[in-house]
Amino acid sequence: MKKTALMIAGAIALGMALVPAGKVSADAPTATADTPAVSTSTGQFSVAAGALTLDSVPDIDFGTPTMAQFIAGATLKSTTAPVTTAATDATANNGGTLSVTDARGGQAGWSLNAKSGDFVTGTQTTVKITPDTLTLNPTAMTISSTATMAGGNIQVNSEKGTTGADIWTAAQGTGSGLNTATFNAGAATLVLPAQSNASEGTYLAPITWTLSATPAAN
Repeated sequence: MKKTALMIAGAIALGMALVPAGKVSADAPTATADTPAVSTSTGQFSVAAGALTLDSVPDIDFGTPTMAQFIAGATLKSTTAPVTTAATDATANNGGTLSVTDARGGQAGWSLNAKSGDFVTGTQTTVKITPDTLTLNPTAMTISSTATMAGGNIQVNSEKGTTGADIWTAAQGTGSGLNTATFNAGAATLVLPAQSNASEGTYLAPITWTLSATPAAN
């Protein structure tokens, strides 16, 4: 019995001696007094594609013209004041911020269209005021973007059935990351025709912003 126990203990000791302390390759580099041992390992990270998002769109206030101006027809410049009846869309804001984020990778490009509708007041939806023009003026905006904002005054109102205008275009190779345009005073101009049926009230019109995942055609 004692002999058998000694044999087992010897086998265990021999096995432990044969097990390496760590994984050692047969080609492991050897350092000498003249040459260091050099090996290379790998670092890694992975990135998944994100999305193209329309993060925020501005509510636009055009001030408070007098009734006399309203009846005669008025040209109104946008202010930085908040609108009193804000849109319910979660992206609409009173800070004058328009922003697009392209986190897809690959810089495929995108385009943003804007279109305004008719103005109505309160529940009087049968009384519609179609502006002569509603234009955006990028020179009165603070823009941070590699995308291109359309030049000049951009007409976006729906008069005569227009489809609005492509106001911001990121050609291929541009527009990645966060793109912002802040509407300062005068960034939009509203021209109203003369109103024979003018009445007091707060007039509202929808402004529809449409982001497309491809650049606008030239």
